[in-house]
Amino acid sequence: MRGVILFALCLTLCGCKLSEAEILERKYRRSVEMYGQRKSCADEHIIAEAWAREGNWQKYSAARIREAAQCQQEQAGIDQLPLGSTSATKSAGADVRGALPDDAAGNMVPSLAGDG
Repeated sequence: MRGVILFALCLTLCGCKLSEAEILERKYRRSVEMYGQRKSCADEHIIAEAWAREGNWQKYSAARIREAAQCQQEQAGIDQLPLGSTSATKSAGADVRGALPDDAAGNMVPSLAGDG
């Protein structure tokens, strides 16, 4: 806590302002530390894009590496799900598919409403 106060005081005295990317990194780090949440692939992507907008290519590169590792880890977790499991993504896909017309084999076909 003392470190945060000293850091804020230093920023106030020197007139420095945190960049958007630094704010995002601190926000996600705090969520991990305080609430036990973990960064997702999407979180890492948002941070990487913020560094790119700021032109800090070294930090952008490091963030992209973390993003790739996190996405790979999430994909490995998805791949370990049992084949018969009913996940939210599968049920959402079924809901979307059910709203579209199907051919006789059960494949989605494009809507013909605009043709005519």
